[in-house]
Amino acid sequence: MPTQVLAAPVVFFLPHQDDEMILAGTIAKYIKEGKDVKAVMVTDGGASEVLPGLIKKGFIYLTRTVFVARRNDEFFRVMLKLGVKPENILFANSGGKAGSKKPKYRDTLLTPEQAREVIQNAFERWGEGVYITIAGSAGNSDHPHSDHRVLELALKNFPVSEKYFYTYQIDKGEAVGLPIDILEKKQQALAEYFVWEPSRGKFAIGSRSIPERLEFWQSHPFEYRLK
Repeated sequence: MPTQVLAAPVVFFLPHQDDEMILAGTIAKYIKEGKDVKAVMVTDGGASEVLPGLIKKGFIYLTRTVFVARRNDEFFRVMLKLGVKPENILFANSGGKAGSKKPKYRDTLLTPEQAREVIQNAFERWGEGVYITIAGSAGNSDHPHSDHRVLELALKNFPVSEKYFYTYQIDKGEAVGLPIDILEKKQQALAEYFVWEPSRGKFAIGSRSIPERLEFWQSHPFEYRLK
């Protein structure tokens, strides 16, 4: 029998929960095309300013670990609605979606060595493919962040043949149009960041963190890719 050739994966490296807002439509498009899409949450996302605000509102049981678990749950629900298979939604830190009390890859503290390690681990697991992250340098983003910048540089320097970087800046890169069905799927998926049901552990963290930015990308019919 002939040897079965596995399709090359498309691997998305997301620095924090809700960063996928600028490429959620791209994730859905790859899935519609039948690609084997993987989504890797790189840091714990625990440095968000939303946490102290929620504690002030009386949710005093929200430790950093519990808060991270709630953020991870938001991200997980978004990925599912975009069509990513549950087994293909990965968290670089130990503990998976539930989070870790001692995360190795911490929000705002990601080092170049750690960023490369996350990419290397993915490469050893899945091999050659399309590797994608967001642009984080000041020249390529109007929302620069140290974790974004470190991850961007790590992927730029990683020896994989096909890689792309998506930017928050609408005047940068190639504008990739989203078909109506993909735009609707993106809107439905990112709506998970607006769900406020504390009794069920849903705290609308994404929308509390960056409401205007999230609303813009939820309905914007283009995404912007650098190469």
